Amino acid sequence: WLDMRMSKEKEAKKKQQESPYQVYGLHILVQVQKETPKDLELHCPKGDNVVYGRVITAGDGFDPDATDFRPMPPADTIVAFEETGEDVQGHYFYRDQEEFRVIHLDAVILSFPPSA
Repeated sequence: WLDMRMSKEKEAKKKQQESPYQVYGLHILVQVQKETPKDLELHCPKGDNVVYGRVITAGDGFDPDATDFRPMPPADTIVAFEETGEDVQGHYFYRDQEEFRVIHLDAVILSFPPSA
């Protein structure tokens, strides 16, 4: 079990290193998923939208003063974050008709491995 987990973490780290994008600190670049994952659907009690994204790459996990470190989700992890109708979470751009967001780690409500 441990060998399999370490292998997956190593593979995710390699994917992050191969990404043409670089984000810094406590930021994460995600590709917004067009559909809700089949194995998990999160509901907001306030009725806000829950958005799912696949992690493309993440920052180094250090805060702006480089005094605190926080673990970052590895590549291919699915993260969920919420946004209201008026406010879009993070900065966004489109490439090849796919939406990408740069979000802060604090915006992530839940992370989980992708479905097989």
